[in-house]
Amino acid sequence: MCTVLRFILAFIVLIIVTADPSVAAQPTPAFEPVRCPVPIPAFAVVDCGYVTVPERHEAPDGKQIRLAVAILRATDPNKVSDPVLYLEGGPGGSAVWGLDAWVGHPITQQRDLILLDQRGTGFSEPGLFCWNYEYPFDVDVVDLDVYERACRDHLMRDGIDLGAYNSAQTARDIPLVVRALGLEQVNLYGISYGTRVALTAMRDAPDVIRAVVLDSPYPPQVDGFELQALYGYQQINALLERCASDPQCGAAFPDLKARFYAFLDSDAGTYADVGDGYEELTSATIVSVLFDTMYYSVAIPYIPMALDRMIAGDGTFFGEVAAGYIGPPTSGDEDDRLEEMVGLADDIAFAYSGFDDFDAYLDFVYEMDDAGRIELYRTAIDQAADDEYFELDRAVLGCGHD
Repeated sequence: MCTVLRFILAFIVLIIVTADPSVAAQPTPAFEPVRCPVPIPAFAVVDCGYVTVPERHEAPDGKQIRLAVAILRATDPNKVSDPVLYLEGGPGGSAVWGLDAWVGHPITQQRDLILLDQRGTGFSEPGLFCWNYEYPFDVDVVDLDVYERACRDHLMRDGIDLGAYNSAQTARDIPLVVRALGLEQVNLYGISYGTRVALTAMRDAPDVIRAVVLDSPYPPQVDGFELQALYGYQQINALLERCASDPQCGAAFPDLKARFYAFLDSDAGTYADVGDGYEELTSATIVSVLFDTMYYSVAIPYIPMALDRMIAGDGTFFGEVAAGYIGPPTSGDEDDRLEEMVGLADDIAFAYSGFDDFDAYLDFVYEMDDAGRIELYRTAIDQAADDEYFELDRAVLGCGHD
C-alpha cells in the first residue's frame, strides 16, 4: 500500500545486517537459464532460470525442488554490484508473474532486481496447485473444507512434503539462490508476508544480506491468524474515522462508521446483486473484500462512497471498486487459498495450541459462521490490551492503512 516515494524513503533507511560466521557454508547450486515464462516488456533486459535446492534443507541429499528466478537488469551501465532480491507477499504470490510492473521502477536504475518465486508458488516446481479441482464458489464454508482437504490429499499423493513449505525453509533458499547467481550479498525487499521471510533470513542466513527493506512488516513471532482480525479491524476503523474527520468526506457521508456496522448487523447479512462477480456477499465477505481492497492506496478514496451507496441499497459501485483492484473471484483462486494455507503454516503453532487435536482446530476454522468471523474483527482489538510494547533499534516502515 505504500507509494513509490515512501519506498524510496524506506530504502534510504537500510537495515545493515552483520554476517554470522556460525552459519555453515553450503554447496553452490547452479543457475539453469530458461526462456522466460512471462512476456518481456519492450526495452527490458531479463534473464530467467531455475535454481535447484533441497526440499528440506536439513536433508541436502534428499528430494530437490526448483525455484523460478527472473532477473530484471539495471538500466544504468554503471550499476552497483549489490542487486535487490524481492520477496512477494501473500503468502502465495508470484514475483515472476508481476515482472512487467517493475519495468522502469527506480530500483532498476542502478541495481539488478531479482524476482524469486518462493517454493511452492508461481513458476517454481512443484507448485502447490490443484488444477483438477474447480473452486466451488456457490457452496458454503463447510463444503470448502471438503475441497481443501481433497486438494491437500492430492498434493501429498504427488509426493509433496507440505511440511517443507514454510518461512524457515524459504529463508534458507535465499543463500543458495544468491550463490547460484554468482553473488556475495543482496539487498532484501520484502512486502507483507515477504517481510516475514526477510526477517527469518536475517536470523538464519545473514551472511548473504547487505541490507533489508521491510514494507508492511509481518514478524515471525506474530500469530497471523489472530492478529489479522485485530489489525484489519483497526484499519477499517481508521479509514472510517479519517473520513469522519475530513470536512468534505464527513459532510458527504455522515456517521458512516456507525451506519456501516449497523448495516452489517442488519438483515442485509446476505447482500445480493452487487455485481462484477460478487453477486452475493455476506457480512463476513463484505469485510473481507473491503480488507483486500484497502491494500491498494488508489482505491481507498472510493471506499466511503462505495459503502454509503451499499448501505443505501445499491451495492454495484462497491462491486466495481472491488473488482477493479482485487479482481472478481475466478476459478484460479483455489491455488491462492491452498498456498495461503500452507504458507501460513508458521502460525499453526500459535492457533493450534488451544485445541486438543488438529481436526478440532480445523473444524473450528471451517465451521465458524459469518457472525463469528465478524465478531473476530470486533473483539480482537480488546485482546491486545495486555500486549507488552518495546522499542526496536531498527527503522521499520509502516504506511497508512497497513
